[in-house]
Amino acid sequence: HDQTLMMEFNSAALRTLVMQIWCEKMVADVEDAENSGEDFTSQSLEECTYDFFLSRFGLRSAAELQLRALVDAIQRDYSKDPRVQVFGRLIGVAQPLPADACRTLLAFLSQLFRLTGGLGDSELNGGQSLLPVDIVTSAIEASCPRRLTQVLATGVKAAAAASADGGYRIDLDVAVSLVVRHWERASEVAAQDLGKMFSEADVNGDGVLTYDEFSAVVRAA
Repeated sequence: HDQTLMMEFNSAALRTLVMQIWCEKMVADVEDAENSGEDFTSQSLEECTYDFFLSRFGLRSAAELQLRALVDAIQRDYSKDPRVQVFGRLIGVAQPLPADACRTLLAFLSQLFRLTGGLGDSELNGGQSLLPVDIVTSAIEASCPRRLTQVLATGVKAAAAASADGGYRIDLDVAVSLVVRHWERASEVAAQDLGKMFSEADVNGDGVLTYDEFSAVVRAA
């Protein structure tokens, strides 16, 4: 490849690009859901990102060159920008999120897109989107597991109250980061609880549950 053809995304351009890819993904998901019902299988964000560049550059070689530039830019800004960090984790550039977390976050974004009718020009140009707290909490209730809805709603309200906007709105990037953070915390707690349950059920301490030990766990539940 001719390296001179590779684009360089500065921080502002990267933020804009990430949001453009997200928005194309959300539009496609909403259209697929309307045309196919709730049982449709959505395209992964990795596939959507690839298609985003392919549709703009035409040739696979050119699209893949720009994907390399995107990955380089994500790695550069990963620790500096929450939006870039979440996007990088969603497409597996660094610290990949589990599949369940990816589905939850993308479902949350789709609900926000539906409820707001799309994002404003400020967000698409790399700036901020201040979203009403009630819309964000509605999106959470419609997309997130029940174990997360209450703690997320509380976190959103607390973050909004701490902002300069007076508690009525919250920045989209903050809301997205909250969903990721609380999903990971809930998963850690669930894993700890499962480990504790296993240890208590493993009466003889051999690291393997016998049929009787497993049956006792089921009955206790």
